[in-house]
Amino acid sequence: QESRGLGDVYKRQKHKTSTTKFGVDILLVTNKKGKTTGYLLSPNEIMNKENQALTEQLIKQISKLPRWSFGWLQTINGSIFQGRYVKANYSSDTGWKLEDYLH
Repeated sequence: QESRGLGDVYKRQKHKTSTTKFGVDILLVTNKKGKTTGYLLSPNEIMNKENQALTEQLIKQISKLPRWSFGWLQTINGSIFQGRYVKANYSSDTGWKLEDYLH
């Protein structure tokens, strides 16, 4: 059996990658022409600069999506809401995942 010294343990720990995970709440508002804008409502925790930059990039990319990427929300009684309340979860392993709170 091979013996491992402290140097080997250090090398293994040094090459270990950590996964970044965090979530934010975003309001997506789609105007009458189908253009969507994202508004940060609340981070689940105080964000560091890296997470803040990732969130700002997400909101910027949302505004660049094709028109009507996010449709309006229509209720049973026919009311239409131009906003959608979404949970945006980020993982450095998988990227962003959006989950609509009302669906």
